[in-house]
Amino acid sequence: MAEDKQDLVIVGTGLAGTVTLVQELLKIAAEPSITPDNPVKITLLERNEAQKFGGVAYGRTAEFDLFRLNLSSKRATPFMANDIPDGFPTVPQYIVGLANDAPDATEKKRLMAFLLDPPRVLLGDYLSHLVDLAMVKAGGKADVTTRIGEALELDTSGPHPVLHVKENGAMTTV
Repeated sequence: MAEDKQDLVIVGTGLAGTVTLVQELLKIAAEPSITPDNPVKITLLERNEAQKFGGVAYGRTAEFDLFRLNLSSKRATPFMANDIPDGFPTVPQYIVGLANDAPDATEKKRLMAFLLDPPRVLLGDYLSHLVDLAMVKAGGKADVTTRIGEALELDTSGPHPVLHVKENGAMTTV
């Protein structure tokens, strides 16, 4: 894998982009030929910082704070049923962990209710937690940076693809 290792750009950090990042970090962690002294460079491109690791549907944008998922917490998972990595909680385990860390019984009860009726933003928080766990598991073998901007065009005419991006009103490339 080391010979053909390429830098990775993930456009959008909603559910699909975040799950892609977690899966790639886990692959990097498992690959012995990748070392911290030559990490895989991963660039995340997201239009809105509040949507990082949740996108529009599960991000931290105010208009979605009160919306609920249309499924129970035990059905919300980015992993295949029997393929949850060691040390990675399921959504219900994540919620129970939050409840166990609650400062008082009222907050614990409120959080435990999310097992049946979780808010969308909670899934975004869970996804962010998975990214943190995957980064630790990768152990410095990945260098992940986030850029806030909008992907405009992918130019594949040269020897390497070039992504044209609009950041802070200026045109740049990745």
